[in-house]
Amino acid sequence: MADHKWALLGLGYILDLQERSQEAIEQYEKAIELDPEFANAYANWAGALLSLHGKERGLERTTEPISARVTEAIAKSEKATEIDPKLSYAYLNWGSALMALNRFEEAIAMYRKTIEIEPKSVSAYHNWGAALGGQNKWGKPLRSTRRLTN
Repeated sequence: MADHKWALLGLGYILDLQERSQEAIEQYEKAIELDPEFANAYANWAGALLSLHGKERGLERTTEPISARVTEAIAKSEKATEIDPKLSYAYLNWGSALMALNRFEEAIAMYRKTIEIEPKSVSAYHNWGAALGGQNKWGKPLRSTRRLTN
């Protein structure tokens, strides 16, 4: 059964890439039913929630408050990091959720944690720069992104 949870995770990931995020979430839920301590499934679930949030926000057709999916993504990311404190992309998703709420300082802290675990995470440096830009600190994003090239 251990392999089955990984198969469900992979299927969910593929579905999310195909912009079928709600179906992806269903696969992550099934994986967690098999293993309630499956950190990767919680982290991917958070990512799928953020995908849904972005899609709904872009189409302006959401019927729930914009922050509802984002708040749930934060909770899933937090759960993933409680289970596996070294799961870097869980912090990355957590930071992205905080960015969606304009909580830039907290988002930066999550991107720093991601980089602490995975020093060459391009996404973390990119998002860190975006968070600094969101605070109108335009000089710092360039410096934070340049760290990857040194």
